[in-house]
Amino acid sequence: MFSIDLYQQRAEEIWGKINDLDGITMKYSLEQFYKEMQNKGERQRVMDILNSGRLSSSTVASIFSPGITNYFIINDVGYGQVCHKCGSSGYVLLILDDNYKCNLDNKVFTPCLESYFTLKVPLNSDWFIRMFPVPINPKTDYWYCPYCNEIHKFKYDRNIGLRFDQDIIKVKINKKIEIPDKDEREKMKQIFGIIGL
Repeated sequence: MFSIDLYQQRAEEIWGKINDLDGITMKYSLEQFYKEMQNKGERQRVMDILNSGRLSSSTVASIFSPGITNYFIINDVGYGQVCHKCGSSGYVLLILDDNYKCNLDNKVFTPCLESYFTLKVPLNSDWFIRMFPVPINPKTDYWYCPYCNEIHKFKYDRNIGLRFDQDIIKVKINKKIEIPDKDEREKMKQIFGIIGL
């Protein structure tokens, strides 16, 4: 069954449970996130997930501690063309809303209900839980096109709903900005002797 009320109820329920467990334990700033996306390996990982047809995917915060990061890989096939430049329906959602657990009835969950309907993912299935919707606060959150390597804002219109603004946000990467998992990469090098991280 696909209804907007059931979708909203299930989305809020799953998001609540995720945050009751470990939730977001590693938060990237806009600059840290953009710097992370300049890592060709991470950007390719994002594109591989999008190309797999998966509707949503979280990013593990650390292999040494539980939780997820504040960015999510979203393939909103039901919405259609998200990026007008490349025509992709896939993007990365960066949540910068400090109150990401609250006020969910005033946020927009993505991927949209139509995406689950298109791929025939029942709202009461394990697949829906594995590819859970994530709440967007259009005032604070950003979307990133990995194919174009560009960051954008969201807009919200009461008549139309969520809109993916196409204006490019210029982000300057300060070389001194560290991505949150730098210490973890050093631990990996020490433990496994991995070169190239």
